[in-house]
Amino acid sequence: MQQQLIDSFGRQMDYVRLAVTDRCNLRCQYCMPAHGIEIAPRADLLTFKEMYRIIRVLTELGVTKIRLTGGEPFVRKDFVGFLEMLSFNDLLVVFFSTHDPTTLNRQGNDVGTQYRSSIFTDQKDEIKIIESYISELNLKGTFKNDIVTTIEDNSVFYLAENYHHDYFNLNSN
Repeated sequence: MQQQLIDSFGRQMDYVRLAVTDRCNLRCQYCMPAHGIEIAPRADLLTFKEMYRIIRVLTELGVTKIRLTGGEPFVRKDFVGFLEMLSFNDLLVVFFSTHDPTTLNRQGNDVGTQYRSSIFTDQKDEIKIIESYISELNLKGTFKNDIVTTIEDNSVFYLAENYHHDYFNLNSN
């Protein structure tokens, strides 16, 4: 039998949040007190290699949902490099466990096409893997509703506004 992650009440844990930064730009009730938190020195944050090892161990313990949190995760410098450490299948696991892929043009209270669940690619082999993974998640009933994530052509790319560039370094406090 596979080892499982069990909480102090004896319940199997299959869902975990992994904060990639403590400089969260959100104030969610479940993790951020109204008065905020003391910002940790960058040297105290987990490295991406440590996070990758944690993700691998958690999946071996039966965790099927890992949400990368910390507000907008891309505020952490080199976050894209972290995602590149993951295999394509690992990346799909992270992608589908870090947002709600069942709501059309919406994430939480944010509404509009810019909040749609989309994967951008033009690789036919990736498209087949994505479609297969979505079918598997729907068949297993992983989410309450069917997945509405779209697969879109990545030939058009829009660079983010300048104030989004290097956000983590520019907003260290």
